[in-house]
Amino acid sequence: MLEILKVMFLGIVEGITEWLPISSTGHMILVEEFIQLNVSADFMEMFRVVIQLGAILAVVVLYFPKLWPFCSPRNGWIKRDTWALWFRVLAAVLPAAAIGIPFDDMLDEMFYNPWTVAVTLILYGVLFIVVENRNQRKRPRVTSLEDLTWSLAIGIGIFQVLSLIPGTSRSGATILGAILLGASRSKHDPIVSKGLKIIFLNIANEKPDGEDGDEERGHHADGQEHQFRAGEGKAELYKL
Repeated sequence: MLEILKVMFLGIVEGITEWLPISSTGHMILVEEFIQLNVSADFMEMFRVVIQLGAILAVVVLYFPKLWPFCSPRNGWIKRDTWALWFRVLAAVLPAAAIGIPFDDMLDEMFYNPWTVAVTLILYGVLFIVVENRNQRKRPRVTSLEDLTWSLAIGIGIFQVLSLIPGTSRSGATILGAILLGASRSKHDPIVSKGLKIIFLNIANEKPDGEDGDEERGHHADGQEHQFRAGEGKAELYKL
């Protein structure tokens, strides 16, 4: 019972922090310093990846009409703007995937610790304040998806490479990169862009292995359920 309560708490932490630019993985690392599951190391490595599926599912449920690229025959079968978004997201994922896949183990060994997380959380908190204040009076060059060029998408993707260091938020890196490259802050939709990117980044950059027992698979399900509910609620707040 105690293990289930721990998993539920971790799921809630993941669900809340996933939709804020404060690194959900970083907060999971910090929480694990105080709340440790009685499971194998292989299971814990997989748990950190699988638990994020709840947040991804929340995005799919809430934004399915916007993300689905097909429409009725009378409207031409496909949504060109949606396809353009998907292709630009794929382009933005490439830089992080190119570095994350071959160097994943090395990056984990070097940076996967509470001290790195603590430093990066403070650093990016300060950067957000500086960048937001610096760009308050600047007129953005990109105010809609139609203005999002391939080079800008890849540029934002390069900023996403920073998120390979634990404690660096994927959405935070995306937002900061977009602002610095001239994108509008007010019309940027972090839920959609982040939701699409983490689908590919988590699958591409994480390599869970090992086999789980029935009890450990139950921990996965409990964590995902509570993370889905927390993520869905947080996403609803973004829609207001």
